[in-house]
Amino acid sequence: MKTATRVSTMAALVAVHILSGTVLAAPFAYIAGSASVQVIDLATNQVVGSPIPIVNNPRAVAVSADGLRAYIGRETAAFVSVLDTSTNTVIVDIPIPTGAGLRGVAVNAARTRVYTTNQNLDSVSVIDATTNTVIGAPIVVGDRPDGIAVHPDGTRVYVGNQGGASAASRTVTVIDATTNTVVTTIPMPAVPRGIVVRPDGARVYVAMQGATGSVVFIDPASNTVVGSPIITGSNTIGLAINAAATRLYAGNFGGATVSVIDLGSNTVIATPATGNQPFGISVHPEGSRFYVICNASDRVDVFNASTNALITSVPVGSFPISYGQFIVPGGSDAIFANGYE
Repeated sequence: MKTATRVSTMAALVAVHILSGTVLAAPFAYIAGSASVQVIDLATNQVVGSPIPIVNNPRAVAVSADGLRAYIGRETAAFVSVLDTSTNTVIVDIPIPTGAGLRGVAVNAARTRVYTTNQNLDSVSVIDATTNTVIGAPIVVGDRPDGIAVHPDGTRVYVGNQGGASAASRTVTVIDATTNTVVTTIPMPAVPRGIVVRPDGARVYVAMQGATGSVVFIDPASNTVVGSPIITGSNTIGLAINAAATRLYAGNFGGATVSVIDLGSNTVIATPATGNQPFGISVHPEGSRFYVICNASDRVDVFNASTNALITSVPVGSFPISYGQFIVPGGSDAIFANGYE
């Protein structure tokens, strides 16, 4: 189904989602906090139901393209909690190697594989999403892996390695998802954090943390950095792209702003203010709004994607993060479990 058809279908179809006995419209955002996950109904921009208890610092979130599952990475317990989004209950906790320091989680479009970055072990774990078990040995990557993303065709996984004191240790590792082996390592000009891939797979975007943040473009065909970095704001961490691949959103953790990048001209066209310490960012699958997790303000800021104006701020639990794709991603031709396509 073409994107335009899919968007009109999404606007026309309404589905149901059972949550605490209430029939709600889809889609939803899954907000990881200090000891729970809260759910926001994007039709009303309100928290619904009770917090879902998930302890040990839930941090990373990856919602599958079919909307059936949300994978929650628990940093201090080395578990991935698998959330059934039809009931918003945890159906299994998948153990990752002890002491992993789990930071990022990503799921492929087919929902057959889930990947975690194990910062303390300099590795990536691979989960078979059909059996909810870890497969094979951890894949050794670079120093202090953090952000992670999967190419839309499922063939490659991109891992940002924050590195240490040496600038040479700041890299992006490219993994062959068929063989679970490292293809290459790409040097980065600063500390890589959030990573997203264009829905058509033509570019990989990497957020650079630093006093002056930026976004770097990788050509996945050559596995090289192309063009010049786009300067954003202080300590850029979160990164999100809309389904049409016309806008890139970069959260500036140190500056309490979001840099809105026009991907036609590769320029920053707006820098709206957010709550304190913006972290995770995701875009509504229709592209009409974008959502920013404000870690130090205990809220989610909702912006109009046409005007880049703040619509509302949704109070959530303490210290929300939701590092990753915490809303069903746009740009997929799948029929989502929550009832829209």
